[in-house]
Amino acid sequence: MTPGGAPRILRRRPVFLLRGCVPAGGAGRVPRLTPGFPRPVAQRARKSPLARIPDDKIDAVREATDLVELVSRYLPLKRSGGTYKACCPFHREKTPSFVVWPETQTWKCFGCGRGGGVFQFLMERDGLTFPEAVRALAREAGIELAPRGPGEAAEEGRRAALYEVMEWAARFYEAALRSPAGRPAVEYLKRRGIEGVTAKRFRLGFAPDGWRNLREAAGRRGFDADLLLAAGLVRPGTSGSYDWFRGRLMFPIRDVRGRVIAFGARTLGDDEPKYLNSPDTALFKKGRTLYGLHLAREEVRRGGRLGLVEGYTDVLLAHQSGIPWFVAALGTGLTREHAELIRRYAKRVDLVYDADEAGARAAERAFDAFLQHEVDIRVARLPGGLDPCAFLGKEGKEAFLSVIDKGEQVFEFLLARAAAEHDLDTVAGQIAAVDRMLSSVARISNVVRRDLLLRRIAEEFRVSEAAVRDRLKVFSGPREAVEVGTAPEAGFRVGGTEERLVLQAALFRSSLAARLREAWPPDRFRHPHHRAIAEAILSRIGSEGGGDGEEDAPLDPGGVMARLADPASAEILSGILADGRGKTDFERQFEDCVARLDLRRRIAEAGAALARARAAGDAGEIRRLERELFRLKSKMR
Repeated sequence: MTPGGAPRILRRRPVFLLRGCVPAGGAGRVPRLTPGFPRPVAQRARKSPLARIPDDKIDAVREATDLVELVSRYLPLKRSGGTYKACCPFHREKTPSFVVWPETQTWKCFGCGRGGGVFQFLMERDGLTFPEAVRALAREAGIELAPRGPGEAAEEGRRAALYEVMEWAARFYEAALRSPAGRPAVEYLKRRGIEGVTAKRFRLGFAPDGWRNLREAAGRRGFDADLLLAAGLVRPGTSGSYDWFRGRLMFPIRDVRGRVIAFGARTLGDDEPKYLNSPDTALFKKGRTLYGLHLAREEVRRGGRLGLVEGYTDVLLAHQSGIPWFVAALGTGLTREHAELIRRYAKRVDLVYDADEAGARAAERAFDAFLQHEVDIRVARLPGGLDPCAFLGKEGKEAFLSVIDKGEQVFEFLLARAAAEHDLDTVAGQIAAVDRMLSSVARISNVVRRDLLLRRIAEEFRVSEAAVRDRLKVFSGPREAVEVGTAPEAGFRVGGTEERLVLQAALFRSSLAARLREAWPPDRFRHPHHRAIAEAILSRIGSEGGGDGEEDAPLDPGGVMARLADPASAEILSGILADGRGKTDFERQFEDCVARLDLRRRIAEAGAALARARAAGDAGEIRRLERELFRLKSKMR
């Protein structure tokens, strides 16, 4: 097996809030089938929610859900004119900046910037994916979401079976830790200072010695070998499959909803490797998962700060010491997927890595992962070569926090590292140091941020700023060489103001939305989130029949929002809507911004053609294109 209308108020409590706990087996024995423990998926009928949901079903669920009532389950909303306000649940604040607009069924926090509709609120609040949020509200509204085909139903069934067997395995390992066989693991935890309540909260366990303990117990419970293999719990062998984890302390790895999706395991002897993770499966991708995030996320949201360490026990002792905003990557270093996940929760990331070459490389990878995100990354290095677990055990919480709070900004850390590794008294050393930094800075799309970092590089390595900017072209390529350097060109780059204003005009005037495909189609939007919003607008006017009504009313913002599965796109849309309230002259705004965008496109095309002409040495074409580029740029003034 390989792995519309007016909203109505809902009064039932949502089923997605009821997260059933299944009783564990007794101490010292493998968990057995008990009342309340669901039978394996293979032994019961599978009713699968669909993986892909049609737009008309999404609209039906959205229209059946009242945003004010939904948010009120979590927050004490207070009416303020035509809106409702509260303190934001996603970051810590004293003055309410979280606003709900009932007429558009949208919300936005003017403090942290998050925003969206009913689905996005549930996604942010409960860590759900877009389809999961739709399904949860559909169940509450009594709307049937039937599978679109047997293949999708089968895939959902397989995933449900994987979740079930992983939950069962976690209980198996927990019971083994409490048995006499788990005594060595318990003694190890005591030596590391891990208390019983912490072990229980993180659901630590023990994989007994022996090749087939888990496999045989799983067979008695009705889980077949193919399912165990797809879950990464066993490995194929010449005489049948065998347990992947043996004689190890077990750390269940859970997703943001707390579901077990994988395991990390530490040897208690001399076996190599010291740490062993589950392989990637249909549920688990190592480069997208952070250990402990399901327990840390609420505190991270409130404080806007996330701490990142390397080891499982580092996370355990941080939480045990009253610092519950720490998580760990799973042996991969930070990836761009990690950065996108973290960006949704935190504005600051504290990296606490070992004070060695591996730790420095990890900090460099973290900087690269966050290149496109406005997150403050700090690097803290603990004295004495201690890891966080040992330092917390020896020095305590306050000393640990003191070191973390003094962490160095990651770009400054990398500048110092480059300076230490190259002889800046030589030309070759200066060039090498500058090039090392530019290889990363060239990939930053925010021109203001990039401009500031270029100045800092020039200052640090005693090189003129003009020389650094010229050298950047080597790393940027022909297109970026045209774009780099001056503020007037900033709007052309990803995130340009004109794109937002075009979308805003289309959202507030349905006649302009109907013209969007011809005037500036989605594939011309440089910003990927702007492109997604444009596609959602066109999809929405398709379902509304074009929207050329007599009053030229705004599009239904909630309907557009419901077509955005990415919270980042919904966040940007909520800002565009908030900025547009009270404006009137959208026709002129639309025409002016489309014209300006088209002019920027023509400038870019002429610049690229000029670069090709220079490379070919065509003097006549160079002169013609230089005149054309000057003429076009003069229109931008």
